[in-house]
Amino acid sequence: MSETILVSIQRPTALENKTVQSISVPGQDLWLNAVTNVHIIPTKVNVERFKAAVARAAARYPPVAGRLIREGDEWRASDAKAMLDFTLALSALYEDLDAPESNLPLAPSFYRHVYPHPYSPSCPSLSDGYLWRMPHLAQDYQLSKLMGVYSKGEESTELLRLRFTAKSMERMFAALGPHGTEENELKLNVHDAFTAYLVAALNKSLENPVRRVINIVGYRAPPKFVKNLTSFAPWAHPAAQGNGMLAMISDPLAEADLQELLPIARHIRAHINLARDPEFLERFFTLGSFFMAKSANAGQEGRYHCFMPDEGDTTLNSNFGFNFNDAHFGFPGKSRFHTAWTTKNYFRIFIANPPSGGDTPSKGTPQDADVSFLILSAFKEKFISIVKHDHEDVIVDDGGYHPKVAEGESKEGPQLYH
Repeated sequence: MSETILVSIQRPTALENKTVQSISVPGQDLWLNAVTNVHIIPTKVNVERFKAAVARAAARYPPVAGRLIREGDEWRASDAKAMLDFTLALSALYEDLDAPESNLPLAPSFYRHVYPHPYSPSCPSLSDGYLWRMPHLAQDYQLSKLMGVYSKGEESTELLRLRFTAKSMERMFAALGPHGTEENELKLNVHDAFTAYLVAALNKSLENPVRRVINIVGYRAPPKFVKNLTSFAPWAHPAAQGNGMLAMISDPLAEADLQELLPIARHIRAHINLARDPEFLERFFTLGSFFMAKSANAGQEGRYHCFMPDEGDTTLNSNFGFNFNDAHFGFPGKSRFHTAWTTKNYFRIFIANPPSGGDTPSKGTPQDADVSFLILSAFKEKFISIVKHDHEDVIVDDGGYHPKVAEGESKEGPQLYH
């Protein structure tokens, strides 16, 4: 049986050491929906040690232990980056309650950038150039209607889970051929080739190919740039708390490029680079933050958004740039991470979990990738056939629509797709 345990947070918190006791929550941070994540370790948790680690980690990231306060149409969090930094800190403190600063993620930054109102006289018109990039934010849903949209859109689909080896991804990169030799060429990497391959394989499978690629792009600067943010938006601190990503909808692919690896890879990389451009970010979130705040203020009558790609679109939501299994709670290489949710033509990508009874590769070595998405049943076998023909070492987990749930999850609860 499950048990609720209350934890008193260690004081003072990171905010209590500053001059303010609460932080403003602008619209772009008002994601009010929960995500189911599960970390599995090969032993029982030491409850008292875990409580102590939570108390210290939450003091470092006080918004996780605070509450949202609404004052009119303004929101504040009294006393977040992403859940991962908090979990990494929790893991490190669970191992060693006196863990030195060097063993913890970068100290969080609570600076919040507030964007101007998009329809104020001082703000230039943004609708023509940016509204088409955010239909998922401009349209609000009641929860019951949103579930109906997903249910209809996912009719006749099946879950497909695959594991791509690091060697298969290296072959995809090699298949790009000569590129990046000219000064003005985009610098492509293995992940660009990998995601381009997924789009190309999907298009080879479908009767009606996808023409636009929606990339979930993180815009925070990498940690190595923490002291030099000149190439990034001033608010893109590596440890900035709150929402640090956006859904970047691309321009349509050219008809001749729909199944071609190199043009798709360049298309993906060009739009990722654009999504991290400070001027683009300012304009995008001036409008996007307005829509997100509008949805949050609508309450249960319309605070939900639909992230299922439209017909002719596919989404790449990759977490391959960071490893959730680094939060291993004292079992490096043996912990496993699972999460819920995907939808039609929506690729979820993670660093692969270790095999049962095995270890993951050590840091600094190439990692395999786990991919999950829903595909129309009529095209599932063709997609598998294409992938297996190109890369025999790819593992297909053909578990049907309801995959095996992780240990401790009831079968009536959320299905864990990774």
